[in-house]
Amino acid sequence: MLALWLATVATAATPGVPLVAGERLDWAISWMGLNAGAAWSTTSGSSAGWVFEAGAKSATWLASMYPIDDLLRSEWVPGVGSSRHVTRFREGRFEQDQDMRFLADAVVVGRTQRFDEGPRTWEDRYAAAPRAEDPVSAFYRLREEAGPVDERVRYQVWTGRKSIPMVVWTAAVELYEGQSAFRVEVLTDHGNEDVEPKMTVWITDDAARVPLAAVVRSRAGPVKASLVKRTVP
Repeated sequence: MLALWLATVATAATPGVPLVAGERLDWAISWMGLNAGAAWSTTSGSSAGWVFEAGAKSATWLASMYPIDDLLRSEWVPGVGSSRHVTRFREGRFEQDQDMRFLADAVVVGRTQRFDEGPRTWEDRYAAAPRAEDPVSAFYRLREEAGPVDERVRYQVWTGRKSIPMVVWTAAVELYEGQSAFRVEVLTDHGNEDVEPKMTVWITDDAARVPLAAVVRSRAGPVKASLVKRTVP
């Protein structure tokens, strides 16, 4: 669950909202009102290409029942989309490593996963997904797409096996814990205006577009990420 807020939530970047090399965001994760763990993300690179890294780890009480220790890495080119996405999932007994490469003619995914009989490694090829975002780069693009109010932006997000259309809707400007922020709704687009709410994010409406909080709607109930600290060079 801790990685869900990262993995559920990027066309060209908005010039007015530049990314900051060396930025680190630290988050507290809660579920059903309980402290469930912590997550973080970092940014490095330049306008020629960015690297985003993120991770999530369960709180001690949860780890005794369902340990989580996930790592994700995204390589992103502005105006092009994700070029590579690497994941390491350690969730309970589930252990899987993935290396996804977004090529011109295909998306190639190498996987290593632990099964009862031992680890197995294989490679899958999927149809090309031009200009698609992986879940981490989609989160950073979400910051850039926020605003103005009532604007809706559509783009493709790679789930690991296919590309799905997402809608980013800036619903309102409101106060979040005393700060003026865009409330942004992230929806899955099923076509014919049939959209499914997935995530709500509050992002400051200044030039920094700092994500203050995110609530993901999961089958196990809402999972909330609250920004604890933002570090910049």
